[in-house]
Amino acid sequence: MPSTAFFLDDIDPTTVHVVPGDPDAARSPSGTPMVSLIAAGDTALLNIGTIWWPGEDELTAGLARVAQEVDRSPAELRVSGSAVTARSVTVWVRADDGSERELGGTTPSGTPPFSAALSLAVPGAHLGAARRACLGEPGLLSVRLSGELVRGHTATTVLIAGSGREVIRHRVHLPDCDPEVIDAADRLAEERLAAARSSTRPPGGTVRVSATVRRPSAVPLTRTADVGLWIRGSHDPHIVEYHPRVEEPKAPPPAPMPVSVGFDASRSPVGRIEARSGEALTVLLPPFDRPAELAGQGEMTATVHYLNGGPAYRHPVRAGGSGWTLTLADLGLAEVRVDATALRDRGATRVRGEVHYQPSGEGTSERRAIELGPDRWTMSWHVVSRAPDLAGELLVTGLDVTPPGIDAPMFLRSATPHISL
Repeated sequence: MPSTAFFLDDIDPTTVHVVPGDPDAARSPSGTPMVSLIAAGDTALLNIGTIWWPGEDELTAGLARVAQEVDRSPAELRVSGSAVTARSVTVWVRADDGSERELGGTTPSGTPPFSAALSLAVPGAHLGAARRACLGEPGLLSVRLSGELVRGHTATTVLIAGSGREVIRHRVHLPDCDPEVIDAADRLAEERLAAARSSTRPPGGTVRVSATVRRPSAVPLTRTADVGLWIRGSHDPHIVEYHPRVEEPKAPPPAPMPVSVGFDASRSPVGRIEARSGEALTVLLPPFDRPAELAGQGEMTATVHYLNGGPAYRHPVRAGGSGWTLTLADLGLAEVRVDATALRDRGATRVRGEVHYQPSGEGTSERRAIELGPDRWTMSWHVVSRAPDLAGELLVTGLDVTPPGIDAPMFLRSATPHISL
């Protein structure tokens, strides 16, 4: 398990580069690892949050060590994560045969703490291992981070030559500098010294030359952490189980039954009838001389829409042995019937007047002129009461009987839909 490493920048002696160790779990404010397995039957979703950066205590301790090594105060140094790059974070599960299988991966953030959030489907064959890991068992589920460390190596060689053959050599470089870079700085300084000596006329005197060589090196990094070890010791649950509800077998849908209008509604003020039973719906349209099929049983609701506008009327209807037969009451209608046969029997040859329907509820007020004579002495029509009955009254006014002299009322009021003149 690599620990976090700290090293000085090869150019800026106040910059301390950090190379993090193994990745850690992102944690809640209470310190709980952000790992959860959501399982339902043989399917599951694994959610993992990761970071790749040391905590504050580890950073402080590492900075103090470097400061002591270079004889500086920690306040003079600053931490940098620019030397490392996080390329990918992947999650691996150990199969029953001991091999590792990748569940998926993502690209972490480009700056410290190099965080990543993964949400991965877990195949049923690996669900057992994932579940055990989320209970704290190590060796089954791992997080693997792949990255790169780019580090500069700088060396400076100073050569001072007098009139004799003695040459004084000074080297300036960090303790862990690449030896090849140091050798390259030596060779370049020696070449410059030889060139300086050959160009000095007359020979003699002191010659001073220096050479600096810097070479960056890129090193691939791989860091691995065990998810089971993250969770071990955690008191919070990391597995959420959903048990699918077993549906009771549904009864077959009821066979369709007819819905019909039980009277002649071809000249009624009804525009359409919607019949609904549960989720089943059917519609009847004028002239309402054909039944419609409705898949249901027991009670259905008739919703009636009228030609003259106004609100719809809803009424529950119980099914009979052969389906639903809609009545006047079901459709919110009342049949007005005017009978003048008594006036005919007293010698009348023609009767004229006006009938005014005055609703007491939500019905639609209506005025209708009537004319009865030799061809017919009764007439009827439907008014919209939006109730199972008349729900109002009828006023007969302006009654004109031919020939004059036959006794007839000039004004008549009725609380029933049938009027005898």
